[in-house]
Parts: sequence; structure tokens; C-alpha cells
Amino acid sequence: MDVNIYALSRDAALLGVRDAAAFERVIRACPAHAHWLEGKAITDVEVMAGVTDRDYRSTPGAGFRSPRLILVVAGRLSLSYPSDTMATMTTVPQPRLLTVEDWMLLEDPPGGRYEILDGVLVVNPSASSNHNRVAEDLADLLRVALRRAGVEATVTIDVEWRVVIGNRIREAPRPDVAVGWVDPATRRLGGPPPQLVVEVWDDWTERYVVRAKRRYWITKNVRWLWELTVGDEASSVRIEVWDLHTDTERPVLDAQGDTAFSTSEPFPVGFRPAEVPGWSEQQALQGEINAARAEEATLQAAQATIRADEATALAKAVTERAEREAERAEREAERAEREAERAERLAQRLRELGEAPSADDSPT
Repeated sequence: MDVNIYALSRDAALLGVRDAAAFERVIRACPAHAHWLEGKAITDVEVMAGVTDRDYRSTPGAGFRSPRLILVVAGRLSLSYPSDTMATMTTVPQPRLLTVEDWMLLEDPPGGRYEILDGVLVVNPSASSNHNRVAEDLADLLRVALRRAGVEATVTIDVEWRVVIGNRIREAPRPDVAVGWVDPATRRLGGPPPQLVVEVWDDWTERYVVRAKRRYWITKNVRWLWELTVGDEASSVRIEVWDLHTDTERPVLDAQGDTAFSTSEPFPVGFRPAEVPGWSEQQALQGEINAARAEEATLQAAQATIRADEATALAKAVTERAEREAERAEREAERAEREAERAERLAQRLRELGEAPSADDSPT
């Protein structure tokens, strides 16, 4: 069985997994794959390189399409199967759900961001700056639409929708933009699925990636999904509206560039896709979104405070556990000392009686 780790050719830090110890740490951090380390390594980590995938994007004025990203294999480790039985070879182990504490301790890797999808920890590349600006513009646009419609809902950007079973996290996707109910205790999306999920895609994103995320939201009972595709020009901005409860094969609405777009579900909103990039800056001049932005700033500040409180609580719990372990060790040491004293008293008593203790009489 070969276990491979892939890295972008430009990601020098990730190429550090060519070191055997780093390679093992990375695999152990992946719940769906860590079980392979139970097998016996039959090779060292082998450094490999080669083009395994490409994202193509037109080169202006070049007249051809060139690869934008090249992926290389950073390392490969050959392992025996964890068991010699064929049954183990054909059984796919269920991933171990991360605890809330595990999730809190994870920090997004450089150039990426973590999500938990169907219980599996995945890392996706960070969005481009243009992608993020468009997401912020659309979020501001939706906040104004909600205020005008008198709808009480919160618009979030890159905020996880967390589903927890006991103390383990089943889902923690991070939609680019979402409209839904925010838990006042955690300031995260909670409860039922969001009313609206918006995924913002760069125009060079492979379609299978878009379809895979759409299928994921279908399984989570999300009804309204918007897919906003952005390019270098405002005229290339395209929106597709999906009603995932009625038709998963084609969008119910779509518009591009200066074509007017309007819908009443899940709340009334209308605009031209080409207006989305830069919309916030234009509207800010009129002062219309200042209140909505203030609410969002309050949300972010509260979320930061809660994360700090959670980290403090986690540190306190770890400290208390260490103290309990130390107390237990101290009690064990005292017990051992008492047993030694008892053995010495017994030996002394036997000597007083004129009987030397034999090996069979020694306390265990």
C-alpha cells in the first residue's frame, strides 16, 4: 500500500513532508488516513516529482492556454496492510470524528483552510483576493436586501456551519457567503441549514469541483444555493440559482454581466451580476450599508471573544487534568512508600522472632 502526499510546486513549506517525521505527523493529522500508519513501513519516504494535475487559464495575448498550477508528489511511503487478513484489506474504516477541542486547536495551514465535510477533515486552497472582495460585496448587497425586506437573518462570510454530535464535530463547512440563524452563544451558524448558501468560484475552477460541493449541500438539506462565478472582467460575472429541493440538474435562474437578475426566494433581491464587484464601495458613498457593516463588526468581535474564552477554558481543562495526574502520581508514590515501610516492619518482626524471611514470604 502506497501512501502519497501531494503539494503545490510553489508551496515550499509543505514540501517539508519529505522528512520522514513530518510525513508521519501529516498522515496522523488526517483521520481518514491515519490508520495506514498502523502498518509496517517497508520503504523510506521516497521523493517524487511530476505533473499530476493542471488548472488551465488563458494567457492574455498568448493565443494558447497554459497551466496555471502544477501539482507535484512531495513524498510516498510504502506500508504493509495493518492486518494480514484479507478482510482488513477490503474494509474501509470509518473516520474518527474530531472533538470540539481538536477542532479548536487546528489553525488553517498557510495558503489553505480547513473544513469538516461528512465527518472528514479536508483542506481547501485559500481564496484569491478578487474572490474575497466579491464575496464581501455580495454579502453587503444581501444585508441591504434583507433590511429592505424586513427579514431578520444574519449574513456571514467564511463562517462555519457546525453540526456537533455529543462532543464530536460531524460537519463544519465554511460557505463563502451564507444567510441563516447565528447561535448567540457561539456566534456561528447553527441550528437548521442556512436559508441561502452562496459559493463563489473563480472562472478557472474545474466543474467537477463545483458539482461536488453542490452535491454536498444537497445532502445537507439546503434548498437555495447560489453559484457566483467571477473572472477578471465584471462582464464575465455569472450567477446561477439552484433550488436543490426541486431540481438538481439545472439552475432555476441564471444571469451574466449586465443582464438583470431578480428573485423572491428565499427573500426579495435583485441586481445585475456585473454590479457585484465593487458594489460595497459604491454603496458606501451613500451610507446605506454602514449599519449593516457595524452589525457584522460586532458579530466578528463577539466571535473573537468567544474563541478566546474557549481557548482559555481549554487551557484550564488541560491544566486541571495535569494537576489531577500529578496528584494521582503523588498518591501512588505515597502508597508505594507505605508498602515499603510495611515490608520493612514485617522483616523486622521476623528477625525478632528469629526467623529470617524467605523469598516466598516477601510481599509482592
